[in-house]
Amino acid sequence: MIVFLQMVVFYFFANSVKRNFATRAYVEATMGTTFVESLPFDLEGTSTDSSVVTPLIFILSPGADPTDYLLQLADAKGKGGGLLSISLGQGQGPIVECAIDFAQRNNDWICIQNLTVSWLPCLEQLIERMQAETASNVGSHPSIHPTFRL
Repeated sequence: MIVFLQMVVFYFFANSVKRNFATRAYVEATMGTTFVESLPFDLEGTSTDSSVVTPLIFILSPGADPTDYLLQLADAKGKGGGLLSISLGQGQGPIVECAIDFAQRNNDWICIQNLTVSWLPCLEQLIERMQAETASNVGSHPSIHPTFRL
């Protein structure tokens, strides 16, 4: 076990890829595979937990891309062409806001990629505004389509 721990310490100072591998190997050897296996993700079940004002936010590791799963779910829910996907880059904030407004009223879904920490306050304000609109339109014609998802 000491040799294995020495290898982990060596890789810890080597580089991040080797460090992640060594840490994972150490946890698996000492605690078991249960602690390093990823559970399958149930996007359909998660989507039923979302609402007009409750977005799904994915925190991804490098190389992970849920876009294909979102497209499959959109097709399964009858949203074939109704998934707008926008990458949030420099100067894209106003475009994303317009796209969200469009999607709310036209029964679409929207996927914002590359969401940065600096844009989270804007997203929070948008969601608070959606919550206020939804609360004020109870019993009347909703301004946000009931199947809109962010």
